[in-house]
Amino acid sequence: MRMRRLAMIAAAACAACGVPALPPALAQAPAAAQPAPDPAFEAARKAFEALPELDRRVMQDALIWTGDYKGAVDGGFGRGTRDAISAYARRGNLPTDGTLDAKARAALAAAGAKLRDAAGFKTVVDAKSSVSIGLPTKFLPKKTESQTGARFASNDASATVDLFQAPDSGTDLTAMFDKLKADALGRKVAYRVSRPDFFVVSGDAGGKTFYTRVARGTAPNGTAMLRGYTLSYPAQAKATFDIYSIAIASSFTPFPTAAAVASGAPAGAGAVSAPPAAPRPALAGSAIAIGPGRAVAVLPGPACNAAQVGGRAAKIVTTQQATGLTLFDVAGLNAPAQAFGTVDKTGPVVILQQSAKAGPAPAAPVAAPATDLVVAPGDWMIGETGAPRLLAPLQPGASGAAIFSRAGTLVGLAAAQKSAPRLVAGIAPQSTSTVLTGEAVNAFLQSANASPRAASPAAGDKSAADIAAAARASVLPVVSAP
Repeated sequence: MRMRRLAMIAAAACAACGVPALPPALAQAPAAAQPAPDPAFEAARKAFEALPELDRRVMQDALIWTGDYKGAVDGGFGRGTRDAISAYARRGNLPTDGTLDAKARAALAAAGAKLRDAAGFKTVVDAKSSVSIGLPTKFLPKKTESQTGARFASNDASATVDLFQAPDSGTDLTAMFDKLKADALGRKVAYRVSRPDFFVVSGDAGGKTFYTRVARGTAPNGTAMLRGYTLSYPAQAKATFDIYSIAIASSFTPFPTAAAVASGAPAGAGAVSAPPAAPRPALAGSAIAIGPGRAVAVLPGPACNAAQVGGRAAKIVTTQQATGLTLFDVAGLNAPAQAFGTVDKTGPVVILQQSAKAGPAPAAPVAAPATDLVVAPGDWMIGETGAPRLLAPLQPGASGAAIFSRAGTLVGLAAAQKSAPRLVAGIAPQSTSTVLTGEAVNAFLQSANASPRAASPAAGDKSAADIAAAARASVLPVVSAP
């Protein structure tokens, strides 16, 4: 029965058509060995690696969507990344030395996000196969299910993505690769690569291009499984789907975390479902200590029932319904107090936010999630009304994130996140969002009789690391009750 299932999957993969004319393994090759270092390449590499990892990944993802990059979104710098940056810059009449300044990076991120949104590119978790994958949903709107996984298809069914999983005896990955790597009548394999934990086969069949990727791993119940997908599209759609192919491959997660599976679908076919986990506290956002036993935060919604601030029991004193601004009494809180200053609406800013750490959930079902302080750059965006908005890569749980001027003055809080941000390779790219200015926070605190103190004047241009070091102990995780 198992071999019959594997044969069915392999036959389906053989029948599906397609291959992108690009390195399907998506492994970005390092710079080739040279007798002497290339000074221009090394300068571009150093400039790229000096950026935060988040910025590097966002650049690579955006370059996929502009059609310039065909590698993995890994934050690494190789010839592929350098050439992609240069190609993008050349079209925009920018310096082609492999670097982009802050303004050009922001424009690139916005261009990539626009193209991504135009395709309706979203991450889905398939109920049958438990695979997590990004798909251009506007071009693949139809979904059907089989015994082994879902199929997503275009309206005319000419383009498809088939997801699948099957038990793995230990030799099945090799057996499936041996079956799929061979040419057949009307089917030509253009690329194939096999590794101990995955393989890729791509080519052309019946006037279509196909790309199959299969990975070996372990389901949450300990069962060894194979999971993968086949993308197929017609030759006339090559220009569009070559880009989609890279984006899909970069987003493919055959064995997502338990939390990701739970949020998208139950365990896949052939696996024994684990009992549902007890409700756990969740990170609601960040709070700022404003005095002994007092903190202010922005709750993401009326359903958020904050239980802890900074790991301590917290009591809500008052909440401003329109904005979510909330004053807490926190028993035993002795964090350094911060004061809010005035927004000057110019110059870059630094954002500090608490974020849930990736990784397995704690064993105790009532334990609070592990958190970590995330430091990100940002800029002011002034709209037609004159109200400041924030351009920054705010990550999930950014409600109440602290916004500091480069002089180190706390000038506002990020507004409530009503929904989870769109993620690119597991991170949120730059986007614009609403800001609760220092003036607005102080007005709220005054109305709550919290007697806010004015921030001391500050000048100069501090590094993000210095600002984070000075304020780290004051930015606290807000954890909601289950």
